[in-house]
Amino acid sequence: MSFRFFRRIRLAPGISLNLSKSGGSISLGPRGARMTVGHRGVRTTLGLPGSGLYYTDHESWAQLSRRNSSAVAPSRETVCDPSVVQQTLHLGFFRRLVTPAREIAFINGLRHFVEGNFLEALHAFERGRNAADNAFMAGFCQLKSSRFQDAVQTLTRVEEQHHLLGQLFEKYRLNLRFDLSITEEVTAHITPSRRGVLLALAEAHQELQQYDAAQACLQTLLKLNPDDVVVRVSLVEIMLETIPEESTVWEMVESDGIAARKCVRRPTDPAAWQEVVDLCENVENESSVHSVLMLYKARALQRLGQLAEARDTLTAALRRRKDRSEIVLRSLRYERALVYELMGEKARAREEFSRILAEDPGFEDVAERLQG
Repeated sequence: MSFRFFRRIRLAPGISLNLSKSGGSISLGPRGARMTVGHRGVRTTLGLPGSGLYYTDHESWAQLSRRNSSAVAPSRETVCDPSVVQQTLHLGFFRRLVTPAREIAFINGLRHFVEGNFLEALHAFERGRNAADNAFMAGFCQLKSSRFQDAVQTLTRVEEQHHLLGQLFEKYRLNLRFDLSITEEVTAHITPSRRGVLLALAEAHQELQQYDAAQACLQTLLKLNPDDVVVRVSLVEIMLETIPEESTVWEMVESDGIAARKCVRRPTDPAAWQEVVDLCENVENESSVHSVLMLYKARALQRLGQLAEARDTLTAALRRRKDRSEIVLRSLRYERALVYELMGEKARAREEFSRILAEDPGFEDVAERLQG
């Protein structure tokens, strides 16, 4: 998912103004039953809160005009009824007689899924696993159940037929969005798409400590969309898990004409740290995800000994605090304090550590550093 300009302004309870590069729209209705009115027509979104499953319907202004001229339009209360989603997930006796088995498996699986019966959902989806959407859902049920090896096998098959994804969702006018945690502060929105499959596959490989396979999935996504910051964060996260931190070596250092041996810390793999820097380049501080990328860039610059560049990157990230989590902001300040220490600016480092300690006494090792 590449980031794009979008802003939602709350006008009143249940009413929001949405602004984007393509224009504005108005959204009405509570969570789970929203109607969006824009220049392309009216989109109705009905959902079961907490399930990630939505039913959508869209009518252009021309369609609405024709319908309104021939019949009375249904009221907003009728259109925005979340029970429509539940009705979609139940097939009557006669409808089942003419519905293909893979579609019955799809509907049964989704019904169990939204009810929280993941094992029953998995069994249903596996019965129709020849359909890409069923296999996709089966893979996510396995991932949710920590059956990572099974998830890898299932999602790998889905990736091979990714061009078939979404057919059953589209037929039943259902949308699905999962939230997949990339870091403590970064969540990826997963849909039945190739991007969703590869992100989930990377997560499963990472849980199995198959880091090369996880990176291969993310590199594929990065080639498809180099601006996808969520993919970049995911890739950097894995790289940070696998790059050895630093090694300690003894070198001859000359000072005032006197040569002496000195213990020096060097990055064990400068090329890998430089790759992290390159992945984090050209990032504007637009969201918490971008702030996390700037944090990782500064960490890599510090390992490469480019302390001034690391400090400037962290200071730039800290200039925007609105809509940033406290953990991200604290991590940025902690990293900057470490850079100050390495630059010999002990007083500034201590001031930064003291602020963090006042906010969160248990954060990292700030208490020990202030006592040292």
